[in-house]
Amino acid sequence: MRASRLASLVADAPNIAVQLVGLLESRALNLDTSRAVLAFRLKAPASVVDEVHSLMTGWPRSPDDADPGGLAAALRAAIDVRGLVLDRSPTCEVVWTGRGATGGVRSTVPVILEMLAEATNSVLLLSYSVWLKQSRTNTVLNRLAELSSRGVDVAWIVDTGYRSGHNRIEIGECWPTGRRRPHLYGWRDVDDEIAKLHAKVLIVDDRDALVTSANLTGHGLTSNIELGLRVRGAPATELAAHLRHLIVTSAFDRLDWPA
Repeated sequence: MRASRLASLVADAPNIAVQLVGLLESRALNLDTSRAVLAFRLKAPASVVDEVHSLMTGWPRSPDDADPGGLAAALRAAIDVRGLVLDRSPTCEVVWTGRGATGGVRSTVPVILEMLAEATNSVLLLSYSVWLKQSRTNTVLNRLAELSSRGVDVAWIVDTGYRSGHNRIEIGECWPTGRRRPHLYGWRDVDDEIAKLHAKVLIVDDRDALVTSANLTGHGLTSNIELGLRVRGAPATELAAHLRHLIVTSAFDRLDWPA
């Protein structure tokens, strides 16, 4: 019964499960933590907070022992199992910018923010056009900066030729002051001035990828009609490995941070 509840929590709210593990392992929470404190720390929907609180209060322990180590270890194991399942059985969902999303079709911005909320190790981005001063793009940018400052490796690959180097300048001007900077790379075909790095890709932890027509611009995230697919599992890992190979072999040029 406990195993199924753990698996359900990890499947339904993976980012909350990862956050909970960190709080339990750091002893910021224990098995006697009140629901009010839990809600404040997790910032999760009420139904998820209720489930986590019930799981914590019902976890086996001795009468005077509120040590959360056992629950943290069980949660981490469930998260690892979910990762293995995704690797072996990839999942795919449709992501959409514009009006008219129905059924299982999800909007671009919530999907991007959900993906970034689950990042623990790395974020890879490919961008053709970057305009970051609009509110929606600024929200995504701030989340990237927070992750980078927490030690997540952020690598950003842009089209160097777009508007004579606009992307590099825009990232440098808009990146939040005091936050750890991402690694910047660029691509431009010197033999064909019309050729473009036209891919728009976000990959989190080498296993969760969004491939989309949407640029990281206000219109791309909110106003245009854009279509993408979010793929989790082996295909995302293969795509991440391909991009990292291109970085290592200098197919993408390392860019200096704008002065």
